[in-house]
Amino acid sequence: MDLIGAHEVNSRHSAEVVVADSKYGTTANFLQCYDRGIVAHIPVLKQTQDKQERRREIFPESVFLYDAQTDTYTCPAGQTLRKRKHWADRKAFEYVTARGVCQVCPLRIQCTRSQSAGRTLKRHERQEILDNLRVQAQSRSSKRDIQIRQHFMERSFAHGTRFGLKRTRWRGLWRVQIQDYLIAIVQNIQLLIAHAWPTPRAALSVGVAGTLAFLASSPCHHLQI
Repeated sequence: MDLIGAHEVNSRHSAEVVVADSKYGTTANFLQCYDRGIVAHIPVLKQTQDKQERRREIFPESVFLYDAQTDTYTCPAGQTLRKRKHWADRKAFEYVTARGVCQVCPLRIQCTRSQSAGRTLKRHERQEILDNLRVQAQSRSSKRDIQIRQHFMERSFAHGTRFGLKRTRWRGLWRVQIQDYLIAIVQNIQLLIAHAWPTPRAALSVGVAGTLAFLASSPCHHLQI
C-alpha cells in the first residue's frame, strides 16, 4: 500500500488497477485494495503455497469443504473440523478435528507432517470477500495484465536498469522523461540491430558499444539540467 500511496502522490492520479507478482498476492494486500476501491490483478500467493503442499504430497486447503450453515470444514477422510479459537492478530479462526481423530486417520500421512497434533485450518474473518477477490484475480483481464507486466518489468525494464533506468540522475518529471527517452533509444537501436544483422548476439554486443558511444557524443547527453 505504501507503493500505491507514493504513486498517487508523485503522479497525482489515483490507482484503479494494481498489477504485481505473486509475492504481493497476500490476504492483507487483496483486502486493502478492496477497501480502497482498487482492482487487484495479482497472482494469489495462497495458490502458490497450495502447489508447494501438493509437491510435499500434503492435501492443500482447497480440498477441505466448508459448510457455511454449520461453520465447519470436512476433510478428505470425511471428518469434521470445527472452530476452536480466534487469532486476533491474523484476523482468522482456527478449525480442528476432535481430539484423537487425526492420529488414527488412514490418510494422516497425506494430510500433515505433525507427529503430535492433527491438521488445522485457518479461515479469515472476511473469507467470503477474499474468495471473490481471488476469483477475480484469475480472470482473463487479470492474466492479460500480469503477462504485460511480466514483459515490461522482467524484460524491458530489467534490461533498462543496465543504463540507469532504476534511478534518475536529475529531479523533475520532465528531466526524468529525457533520461527515459534516451534509455529507450538505446534499447530500440539494439533491437533494430539484432533483427537486421544475421548474427544477433554479435550485433547486440556491437550495438551496445555503438549506441553508448553515440549518446556520449550527442548534445542531448550534455544537457545542462
